Amino acid sequence: MLGAMRPMLNSLLGQMGQNMELVVYPAVVDGKRLNDPLKSGAFQYTVYDQTFHWRMPLASLLPKKVDPRSKEEFPGNFQFNPYTGDRLSAKQ
Repeated sequence: MLGAMRPMLNSLLGQMGQNMELVVYPAVVDGKRLNDPLKSGAFQYTVYDQTFHWRMPLASLLPKKVDPRSKEEFPGNFQFNPYTGDRLSAKQ
């Protein structure tokens, strides 16, 4: 399947598609999910000679948080307003 996708990426994205690498890894091992993007934790991934680090939960997947007093919005993994220290609540 990956072999079939490479020519499609090349034709769709041109030179950028030629330089993309597709990586597949198991999501579940022994019935347990390896990485849950909505739970706390961290993981790293090494490909060739580079290591990439991620902290979870991934803010882009969580609902936004809002400061009830200032109405400022923050990423979903924030618990407090970094400027005032006020506790944030889920955006309604």
